[in-house]
Parts: sequence; structure tokens; C-alpha cells
Amino acid sequence: MLGLVTIAVGAVFVAFGLGLIPMDEQPPLFFRILFGLMGAFAIYGGLHTIRFRIKQRQAFSGGREREGTLTLRVNPGGEDPMAFAIFATSQDEWMITIDPDVFTAADGSIRESLRARAYLGEDDIVYGLKLAGKRVKLSSAGHPFTGRLRRMVEKAEQRYQTALKQHPLPEN
Repeated sequence: MLGLVTIAVGAVFVAFGLGLIPMDEQPPLFFRILFGLMGAFAIYGGLHTIRFRIKQRQAFSGGREREGTLTLRVNPGGEDPMAFAIFATSQDEWMITIDPDVFTAADGSIRESLRARAYLGEDDIVYGLKLAGKRVKLSSAGHPFTGRLRRMVEKAEQRYQTALKQHPLPEN
């Protein structure tokens, strides 16, 4: 549903950018181009969301299941509504973007790791996740946590820890 709404809003922006919406006075060309680009990005985002939800349904209905542990990578005490988690099996790891409240909803407290079941698509990407028998709504697909992605995340965490040592956060 969200994907369709996003596409509709994007189409209105593109129509405005192309001058298809009648107005007494047309806005400057710069603003029309800007609104057209924003509309094109919104349409792309809506199509991407619809594609992700379709792949998610396919993974839940007939995808490969993997048992493993879900480990939270960032401190959920921050104001950020999203958190990174790592789903790990005995052989592979995937990085997943989820809501940090998922951990507290699973067992009432935030622990280091939880038992989870992931549902992979044909492309070896995690599209679905279950914690304590309940489906977790993912924000995006979980990609394999190897190579360049792993190095970038570890380097960013090191920079964050260095900055935190130099400038500690105020205690509440």
C-alpha cells in the first residue's frame, strides 16, 4: 500500500514538473526540474518497495529457511528508529536493518542475541525473519555480511568508538 501511495505522489510531482497541472502562473524552470526529479525518485522508491514486499511474500511462502541467532549491532538507546542486526548461522552472516523495539518485543528485554529463523530468496538474500514465532517487519533486505560491507561497517564502528572516547556523550 505504501508503495502505491508513493508512486501516486511521485506521479503528481512529475506532472507538476512537466507543467501538466494547470496554474495561473508557471513556476520557474529550476523548480519544475527539481519537482520532476523528486517525483521520479518517489516513483522509483515506490516500485522498489513493491518489489521488496513481493520478494518477501515469496520468501515466506517458499523460500529457504535458516536457523540462527540475531545479534544487535548498535545501541538501541539512541534516537535512531532503525538498528543494524546480524543474522548468523554456522556458515554465513547477513546484515539486516530492523526496528530496535523488535528485541524488546521478543522477550521483554534487550539481550545480546536471540534465536531467529530467516527466510531467504533465490538470490541468497534475507527477505523475512521470525523471532519467537512472530514475523518481523524488515525495513530492507538482509545482505550477506562479507567483504567490503564488513570492512566498511567495522571501520565506521572504530571511528565512532574513537570519537566517543574523545567526546563522551552526556549522561542523563
